[in-house]
Amino acid sequence: TAHPKFISYVGLIAPEDKKALYLGYSFLYGVLGSGIGGILGANLYVHFVDNLNQPSTLWIIFSMIGVVTIIGLLLYNKYLAPKSKNV
Repeated sequence: TAHPKFISYVGLIAPEDKKALYLGYSFLYGVLGSGIGGILGANLYVHFVDNLNQPSTLWIIFSMIGVVTIIGLLLYNKYLAPKSKNV
């Protein structure tokens, strides 16, 4: 992959005896994203672009997925993330 700083960070925060486990889980986003994104994107493309000839609807859906993701991350950070005393 092309993000060595991310891999380095995961290696730094992982306990010595669990580095491989942490690094394995750190790539889970790519596996899930590729699997779900490929299927979802292809089905949405066929439906909205090929069948309905409405590509703008496809981009609205993708934009809304991004907005919902941002809101989810902000809510997680505010309510669920462990609070650090150093910040």
